[in-house]
Amino acid sequence: MGPVEISFLAAVASVAAEGIELMSQREALTIQRDLKEVLLREQQHRIRNNFQSIANLLSINAVKTKDDAARRGFQPVERRVFALASMYDHLLGLHEQRDDVDLSRYLGSLCDDLQQFYALKERRISLNCNRRLGMTVDLNTCTTVGTVVNELVANAIEHAFPNDVGQIGVALASNSDGSIEIRVSDDGRGTDIEQCNGTGLQTAHRLVTHVGGNLTLTSEPGQGAVWTISLPSKKR
Repeated sequence: MGPVEISFLAAVASVAAEGIELMSQREALTIQRDLKEVLLREQQHRIRNNFQSIANLLSINAVKTKDDAARRGFQPVERRVFALASMYDHLLGLHEQRDDVDLSRYLGSLCDDLQQFYALKERRISLNCNRRLGMTVDLNTCTTVGTVVNELVANAIEHAFPNDVGQIGVALASNSDGSIEIRVSDDGRGTDIEQCNGTGLQTAHRLVTHVGGNLTLTSEPGQGAVWTISLPSKKR
């Protein structure tokens, strides 16, 4: 074997060795990435379970307390923890990280959770979700909508139906200009607009305003109420 052949084989061996080294590095990085994903997933489930534990503790303490004012104070906190837990559950179901969240799918899963959380079937209250699929918003807006819808539905359950019988609707639609409307309606006894100054509703107004939207109410005595969340079109 001459010097040329030896030089060629040495070059091939060097390239092969470099390729093997690169494959080993990539394999190590893949293992490290997979390990991080497993640890992240475990941490996410722990956070979700913590949300559930907090909600359960609030519920237990609300039942135990004999002070009516204190009991009423637990309820809004429990609702907000529930809204965050529902949002977190929905995000855990996504297979990849995205800047935008499918609002229509989230509202559908939220309504399913609300059905169970408030035991609406036993109370003879129906909750219907009518939405156009494929409507996306950023994560902050989605979280805001979920929190506000949760507040409005809870408000209807607690105040709209004196005999625990009625219908609540959550509807999601888009306008020709790209803006979005979410309506939470009920067929209850109606709401006095001037008396809608509770902490929960004030917070709802602030949250919607913070994402550039508006929250309005239309209601007549004995004819139910319609809350409308109006969101501007997404900037491109």
